[in-house]
Amino acid sequence: MMPVAPIDSPQYFSLREKSGLLAGLAGGDRPQGLWALGDPGLLQNDVLRVAVVGARRATPYGISVAERLAIELAAKGVVVVSGLAYGIDAAAHRAAVRAGGRTLAVLGTGIDVVYPASHRRLQLVEIPRQGLVVSEFSPGTPALAHHFPQRNRLVAALAAAVVVVEGDIDSGALITARWGADLGREVLAVPGSIHSAMSRGPNKLIRDGAIPLTQIEDIFEEVPALRRLAGPRVLGKNPPAAFETPAAARLLEKLSFDPVSFDVLLEMTGLTVEELNGALLEMEVRGFVQSEPGGYRRR
Repeated sequence: MMPVAPIDSPQYFSLREKSGLLAGLAGGDRPQGLWALGDPGLLQNDVLRVAVVGARRATPYGISVAERLAIELAAKGVVVVSGLAYGIDAAAHRAAVRAGGRTLAVLGTGIDVVYPASHRRLQLVEIPRQGLVVSEFSPGTPALAHHFPQRNRLVAALAAAVVVVEGDIDSGALITARWGADLGREVLAVPGSIHSAMSRGPNKLIRDGAIPLTQIEDIFEEVPALRRLAGPRVLGKNPPAAFETPAAARLLEKLSFDPVSFDVLLEMTGLTVEELNGALLEMEVRGFVQSEPGGYRRR
């Protein structure tokens, strides 16, 4: 992987005088400094930051949750931190950027090396414009396997809380969660289907004591630094008034992010065949529902 020229020259920030940043990291775990591209103000101690991490091979469920989390956090002025990998990381960064919020990407390469290559614009243009890209590795450092677990400790250290959206048992997201717990950060996990390999990691974290994240307000209620930001907006809920028919609002309450068959939806909602067909059509047209082999799922 060859280095590429960023839009601006990165700056190097020594951490000798930033004792509050990366609190908890000490000795060999604490880098001497960080290369940065973008707004260094995001490294200030009083900036609220939350890490949203997960699997590279993310499911549509995981992507949708990561995007919604990032949008809600950005709307509250919270910086979304992640590792700029495929899947959940990239979804969280992009959603924060689209929402006009701030996001902080921590690289496992030199700051002038784009990995994966498809993230070139995201890493060098979109995030630096309204956020920050950082790396502890010298410019030109290639993508080496052992650098990414090393990167994950910085993702955890830079955040007040770590949210694991998806990942199998061996996912790097669980490394980030363990660092978060060791550093005294709040660790939250998004519960998922027992049939999905990508939910094994979060479900295990919950079993081991992580806070289950079932709605966006869980972050603001469980993380002391964010409690003053708590508000009424709830993850995954839409007011019935947003729909043309009461049947559509009732259907949304019953739908999950896993496909559900038409017959099961009939039984769950108590709607007639005509009502359910009309509600599904309305919600598909408006982008709330997606049809898949095996049934319908929430988008």
